[in-house]
Amino acid sequence: MCIRDRSTFLAQGADPEKGFRVRGRIICLDTSGRPQKCSASSDEFAIRCTKSVYFFLAEDHKARIFTDPLVRQREIEVEGWLRGSNQLEIIRVFSIKEGARFEIQYFCSVCNIKAFVGGLCWCCQQEFEFREVPVSEQ
Repeated sequence: MCIRDRSTFLAQGADPEKGFRVRGRIICLDTSGRPQKCSASSDEFAIRCTKSVYFFLAEDHKARIFTDPLVRQREIEVEGWLRGSNQLEIIRVFSIKEGARFEIQYFCSVCNIKAFVGGLCWCCQQEFEFREVPVSEQ
């Protein structure tokens, strides 16, 4: 399934021609941009829909969320900016479960900090907890 949408999630005044929403599965890429089996060292990613593949910009730090196997195994929806014909700059990432959207985030309950990418909390150095928070549709 591939949902592509130039849609209403953009802030007022933003260019609707650049805003983009796509739903699919994350694939790992080798250094030449070809699909490969994901591993712990995978660091280049794309999202594959039924007929299209959209690549994440190499300089987009938010794409590091896909280094987490928990994220890669889910159906994903990405809101972002379309750069060129098939490159995305990420704004937000959601998991999809039974048609419902869940915002993916990492949380430190000690410091009450939310992060976009897992790892150690930069305050207390404890591991961030992976969370999927239900999104209420407006």
